[in-house]
Amino acid sequence: MVDATDISAGVESLSNVRRSKGILVTSLIFIIALSLVALTGTWDWFAKRFFGFFPLLIGLFVLGIHPVVRVKAAVVLSGLADWLARRGAFVSNPEEEAPKFALIRIVFGLLMIERAFWMISYLEPSDWGQPSIWLTAMMGLLCGVLVTAGLLTQYALVYLIVFQWQMGDILLRTSTLGNWIAAMLSVLLIFANAGANFSLDRLLMKRGTFACKAISAFYYDNGLPSESGLQLAKLMTLACYWCVCLYSLSIHLGEPAWMSGSAGPLLLTNNFMSRYSSEFSWLLSQGPIPVFLARVSLWAMLPWYLLLLPFVLLGGVFRKYVIMWGLLFFGLSLFLLQLGWLAQFEFLFLAALFWTRTFISGANRLQVAYDDRCNLCDRTVTFVKAVDLFRRVHLKPLSKNIPWLIEVGIDPDDARKDLYAVDVSSGNAVKGYEFYVLLSKHVFLLLPLHPLLIVGRYLGGPAVYRFVAERRTRMFGVCQIPTPKPEYTLLPTGQMVHKDIVPGDPISIVLSRFLCRTW
Repeated sequence: MVDATDISAGVESLSNVRRSKGILVTSLIFIIALSLVALTGTWDWFAKRFFGFFPLLIGLFVLGIHPVVRVKAAVVLSGLADWLARRGAFVSNPEEEAPKFALIRIVFGLLMIERAFWMISYLEPSDWGQPSIWLTAMMGLLCGVLVTAGLLTQYALVYLIVFQWQMGDILLRTSTLGNWIAAMLSVLLIFANAGANFSLDRLLMKRGTFACKAISAFYYDNGLPSESGLQLAKLMTLACYWCVCLYSLSIHLGEPAWMSGSAGPLLLTNNFMSRYSSEFSWLLSQGPIPVFLARVSLWAMLPWYLLLLPFVLLGGVFRKYVIMWGLLFFGLSLFLLQLGWLAQFEFLFLAALFWTRTFISGANRLQVAYDDRCNLCDRTVTFVKAVDLFRRVHLKPLSKNIPWLIEVGIDPDDARKDLYAVDVSSGNAVKGYEFYVLLSKHVFLLLPLHPLLIVGRYLGGPAVYRFVAERRTRMFGVCQIPTPKPEYTLLPTGQMVHKDIVPGDPISIVLSRFLCRTW
């Protein structure tokens, strides 16, 4: 019989092994970063920041090694996370949000690739003679590719934070506020384990090679953080963003152009900063009202900077104000102003923090009845399941669900002629062309098709669907054995997401270090 003490010792041994791998991985990254610092000659500047990490190393030792401190820290921080949930500041469901963080990681990586491409394209011939310049630019491109593909994701994100956005962009003369926001987003992606799903890392971690173990060393055992850990990661990164907002507020309060409001019209009519400078110049010349509105929109940013974090913690209507104004502000920055990649990074950051319900919650909301002997129907639902990352569609093959069809009021003979979807929340059933309209409304990756299908209603879409549906077996044949459908499993069999912080969780160390430095 196995003793509980033996099990506890075994778990502790495994924890120590993973901690050792984590220390090895971290050491390797710092060695690479220091080598690049030596190559680029930026040690004097980097040393001040590097030695600031020594308290973090002490925290790693105390919180990560000492069992009593480790347990107490976990209890205290779990209580803080529970308070955040009760306040409604953040809504965190690691399993439901995992596909979201994977999608954000992919989009973020694509933006990094685009950014690196333009940096490389603008390098001068003399820059290609300096390894510190072209190597830094190429590393930025490589990291973008790695993050997009989800290969060595945690390594790539840490490299970007430690080196690329610290010294790399200073060497390239491309350091902007967007770097800070990208670094904050990267920290959240690291703690959300964004690289552990829909990625090459996920495939590699299933193997037992040394390289695969090195990849898994930076991920949680079950591929997902605890609910409390995700809450605290969101709090920490939003607090960092708030610090940037307070810094901006302190600068703007001392600027006469901001306090008088004249910076608003000047910003909109500047051909370097505004995408539509000539149009705004004409609009603002029409009278005092457009000028006044431009000034008011500028002044309205000041309380948002100040109240960002406190209002999120208050929850309710105050939290909604923060989110809605942020969307308006980032939308203005993206579509009207020319601020590099700042607005794109801010949109992704906002989504990572607050996008938790639409398209995400409500698994198995749509129950889809299909003829599993029809090749066309089978291929259609196979595609639907492939793009249904949030698992909102529950398939109901006709050969196994005749009683269910009768129960929800669908004629089985009619179901053999058309695809049906039943919305569980309302009980409404749609078929035929409207099936695709409803599907594109609820499956996130199909959302771009929704307006096209709405327009198609009036351009003969239903007639085209009916023509194909009535001839589908003649055109595509029948199948006796339905093909297996893709089903995304985020948790290994037998594992579950922890609610509270697990003693020794890396978020305990990093958040404690952040709070100490802030205070």
